[in-house]
Amino acid sequence: MLIPMNAIEIGNLRKQYGKTTAVEDLSLTVPAGSFFGFLGPNGAGKSTTIGCLTGLLDPTAGSVRLLGQPFNDNAVALKKRIGVMPENLALFEALYAHEFLSFQARMYGLDPATTGMRVTELLTALELDGAGKKPLSEFSAGMRKRVAFAAALISSPEILFLDEPFESIDPAGVALM
Repeated sequence: MLIPMNAIEIGNLRKQYGKTTAVEDLSLTVPAGSFFGFLGPNGAGKSTTIGCLTGLLDPTAGSVRLLGQPFNDNAVALKKRIGVMPENLALFEALYAHEFLSFQARMYGLDPATTGMRVTELLTALELDGAGKKPLSEFSAGMRKRVAFAAALISSPEILFLDEPFESIDPAGVALM
């Protein structure tokens, strides 16, 4: 698949919650192949912007294009091309890591063979392959963060969104990510 010159294009993005404006007139372009991050204090709109870029939140105004395509309510195919690790981890606590990652892979439409290969690769790379004997509810905060990171990577996304990727993770875990 040919990746356009810009991975992300935002034009005049605005997000309001009632009378509170969380994001005001944000415009930016992120070239394909770039690493890009938002830095700022709590409440600056970083997570809100990521939510608008990933479909977790609807912008109040403005435009979002990912991989050259408009991102809107009908962007299911585009959503399959991105990976997201939200700030508030959305893990199914009763599942084991391999079960959760297999579920995520199925949600992205991966076939069983690819699913098995990706789950094994990611559990090994993130040093979680030995954690298969307990459910996610028993994982430490750092291990849970690594599982969420693996879930964001499961489909080999063209754009990866990480919200607060190093919060609650130990230095060794950061090195793995």
